[in-house]
Amino acid sequence: MDKLNIPSYLKDSRILNNLSVQRLLKYWAIVCIGAVIFLSLTALITNDILSSRQEVLEKHYLPLGNIVDNLEYIASEYELRIERLVTQHSSNQSLITDNFDFLHHRTSEHLDLLVERTRNINQIHDLVNQVESQFEELVEHDIGLFEYITGDEKVSTAVLDDLFLKQKNHIRRIHITLRQLTRFFSDKLESFASNSYMLSQANLLLVMAVSLLVIFIIIAGISLLIYRINKPLTNLRSAMRDLSLGELSRRMLLDGKVNDEFAELSMDFNRFAERNQDLFEEVTSSRDALEKSEKHTRAILENALVGIAHVRGNYFMSANHKFEEIFGYPRSKIVTLTKDKLFINQEDFRDVDETMSALLARGDTYHSEIQLTDSQNNSFWCAISAKSISSPDHKDDQIWMFEDITQRKQAEEELLKMANYDSLTGLPNRSLFRDRLQQGIGRTNRQSGMLGLLYIDLDYFKKVNDSFGHTVGDELLVKVAERINESVRNSDTACRLGGDEFTIILPEIQDISDAGKVSEKIVENMTDPFVIDGQEINITPSIGICIYPDNGRDIETLLKNADSAAYHAKAKGRNNYQYYTQAMNVEARNRLDKENRLRRAVENGNFVLYYQPQVNASDLSIVSYEALIRWNDPEHGIIPPIEFIPILEDTGLIVKVGEWIIQQACEDIPRIAAMNKHFQHLSVNLSARQFVDNAIVNRIMDIIEKSGTAPEKLVLEITETVMMTETQRSLEILTDMNARGLKLSLDDFGTGYSSMAYLKQFPIHFLKVDKTFVSDLELNESDRAICEAMIAMSRQLDLDVIAEGVENMEQFNILYAKGCHLIQGYLFGKPQPLDELLCEVLPTPEIIRSRN
Repeated sequence: MDKLNIPSYLKDSRILNNLSVQRLLKYWAIVCIGAVIFLSLTALITNDILSSRQEVLEKHYLPLGNIVDNLEYIASEYELRIERLVTQHSSNQSLITDNFDFLHHRTSEHLDLLVERTRNINQIHDLVNQVESQFEELVEHDIGLFEYITGDEKVSTAVLDDLFLKQKNHIRRIHITLRQLTRFFSDKLESFASNSYMLSQANLLLVMAVSLLVIFIIIAGISLLIYRINKPLTNLRSAMRDLSLGELSRRMLLDGKVNDEFAELSMDFNRFAERNQDLFEEVTSSRDALEKSEKHTRAILENALVGIAHVRGNYFMSANHKFEEIFGYPRSKIVTLTKDKLFINQEDFRDVDETMSALLARGDTYHSEIQLTDSQNNSFWCAISAKSISSPDHKDDQIWMFEDITQRKQAEEELLKMANYDSLTGLPNRSLFRDRLQQGIGRTNRQSGMLGLLYIDLDYFKKVNDSFGHTVGDELLVKVAERINESVRNSDTACRLGGDEFTIILPEIQDISDAGKVSEKIVENMTDPFVIDGQEINITPSIGICIYPDNGRDIETLLKNADSAAYHAKAKGRNNYQYYTQAMNVEARNRLDKENRLRRAVENGNFVLYYQPQVNASDLSIVSYEALIRWNDPEHGIIPPIEFIPILEDTGLIVKVGEWIIQQACEDIPRIAAMNKHFQHLSVNLSARQFVDNAIVNRIMDIIEKSGTAPEKLVLEITETVMMTETQRSLEILTDMNARGLKLSLDDFGTGYSSMAYLKQFPIHFLKVDKTFVSDLELNESDRAICEAMIAMSRQLDLDVIAEGVENMEQFNILYAKGCHLIQGYLFGKPQPLDELLCEVLPTPEIIRSRN
């Protein structure tokens, strides 16, 4: 088909190329139908011509030939009859009459037909006329012969022979003429036959020619149709092949002047190719995005913080890096690894497998935490999650995720321990204490027995903590917890509620004295000193005892009553135990009432400052004062600080009260300076609660600036404990205070750490000797030696020494002799309100004599 030889002028024909296949088929069908019609008409016309000639032949020439043949027969028959007559020399009248009748009647009929039918045939008019005349002559001769024979005269043989001969001659002439006619008709028939043959041959040739033309037209139409279809189909097939081979930019060339089915098909192809290219680009883009996403997902999975494995049946199909890291199996061995290899034992595996299978079959997710083993048979805690990803091809596919939660479990155990156990001593804490006590109460109710609760508070622990520091205090608490544990039964529960407070739950005691025995054992075990960092520290317990159900039927009541009993033990001299009584509630209520009244006092400002003078030992002039707070209770009057300062410290109200003290002292400094020309400074105590505030320096400076007081007029007294807590921070704060003009005094020196190394680093201006060393100064050599050492050390450090609690002349004289600078005590004045201050101290005779 591709090699059809189509003329170039047809190939390049705009008309042909513009023809649509539908039109081409239509035109081709019309041409074919026309050719068939032409062929049919040609055959019909030729057949009609042949039929006409045959009709002419049948209607004219064949009858004429028959007439001539009949005449030839008549003539021949007449001639035979004449010859018989001649042969017989007969003049039989009847025979001659029969001959005449035969000749006359037969010839006249045929001659008439011959003349009638040859009237329009000019070529034989003469011959027909000649035949007609000859037959007429023959008839006339025959008549003459008849008349001669039938006449009266006797017929001679010679005459008769002559007559017969004439007749025969006439007949011969007739034969000749008839033969000419016959020849003419034969020629005509031959001519007709020849013409008919030639016409039939021509008709055959014409039919064949027309048939060949139709065939040619059909073949040409088919060829043109094939060409018209094959060319665009070839181009389209080529374009489709190129497109299928990946040449997505392949397009069919379009001629704007051609608008047929193939042009539409080409446009459809181009649209398809464009859409295919768009789809390919979309698919390519989607594939690239998918590959990127897959790589990203694979990277995420590979670098996931949990182990991820694909499980099929009982085998691992693949796993990520974290899985290898968790279990220690190389990737090459994972594909042969069975699930049960990860479990410690088969029982654990069966339990997990059964539960997991049931959940995954319902479409749920499996979660559990269990101990598994790695490739080295090391067990560890692991969180397992599983989800079914079954498909028609693989109905048992699953995704397992593993997370090593060993550290979390340890942290949870640690958190559980922290939530229920004291981090310092390891004893159950308040939370677990309440749980154990509740369990004990329930068990006691079921058994109708008794339960004892001991509340232990360490005596003077705060002083130990302040003196030796929190590190030593913490170690002391640990050792105390050990001795408490040694004093109780395994069924008992020792707990630390916080600070220096401990409790012991004594379940199933038979008698209330059992609690006393345990308390005695604890007191006894606490008798021996505790050795910490080479130092011996003595600490004693105050124990309160309450019994369930006699002293309370719930946790809060039992705890409150045991605390009251412990408070009562402290009031009884410490280092003992006391059973709870109803009267103890009165003391507890009194303390609560005092705390509530203190809160109202802070809100209402029911405090006043008393000032105790500090005297220059050299000239006995009052050069400074210490501000001391008093509670002016509307109901009970002036209350000394020893009765409410501990409560302020415990409740945290000391911060607000301490700030008020500094503010009030700064406001009073101008009045004091106006009253006393020797006035140098005013001392204010700074509590530990205030010192922990990082903004303490700014707060104090704000108060000083608002009051208009000079910073050097204010001396801040701090204890050793405050200074030695977080020494670096304390050094920074004190240095900042000193830089801003504030003076610092170290209070209660010698009762705490008394570190000489740190003392020289801090910017201290005054060293205050505690009254515990002054009270027995005249009687106790040790106290005298300590005071002398403190004064000598202060002189070397260029510090002024203040001795407090001086109440008699002996004490004064000793301190003065040792070089003490300032004296404070009842010898020179009690703390008084501002309006009652004694501005100067005049030398008395006793003082003058003591100096002499």
